[in-house]
Amino acid sequence: QIPIEEYLRDDHPLLSEREKLILAHRYTLHDDPAEQTLEKVGKAVGLSKERVRQVQASALDKLRKALGPTK
Repeated sequence: QIPIEEYLRDDHPLLSEREKLILAHRYTLHDDPAEQTLEKVGKAVGLSKERVRQVQASALDKLRKALGPTK
């Protein structure tokens, strides 16, 4: 099984650049440890909070499918 970090690498094709960016902001995978709300992430990347939610949901769904069933 591939570690989740592998899917977030720039050269991994599963997620789009936008999806990777939003997940990085939402789950503080970057240098800013402060909690990132949908609204804050939206302002940072130039999207509405609803669009951020949609992109995040899509990315998480792709990751769940790629990681397979949990036991």
